[in-house]
Amino acid sequence: MEFDAVVDLAEHVAKKAEAQGMAADAVLLLVAVDADPVRFCIEKGYSKRVEMQKRLRRLQATKVRIAVTRVRSEDNLADLPSRGLDVRGDERRRAATFRVLQDLSREWYETVTDEKGTE
Repeated sequence: MEFDAVVDLAEHVAKKAEAQGMAADAVLLLVAVDADPVRFCIEKGYSKRVEMQKRLRRLQATKVRIAVTRVRSEDNLADLPSRGLDVRGDERRRAATFRVLQDLSREWYETVTDEKGTE
């Protein structure tokens, strides 16, 4: 279910980018998941599980670049809707998820600037 949400989001983002005249591979999607098998599959681009392979092929077909990190289950804002809960009322989870994504953004930026040799 969590991998499906990532794939659906990437497909949506790719369509939006295309509609705006952007190449999908110009988009970086930051994703925080609490399911380690999903994270490892996205990071490695491989899984032994057939169902994961199908999802990964759909994800790769979007051409959207994805940076993925782990968020603790108890901090994962995205878990609330699947439990029938409203995300608007949980400021603690919102802040925790935001911090994880902010750290990922900073890490990605530092990696890219190091590769380009810029400061």
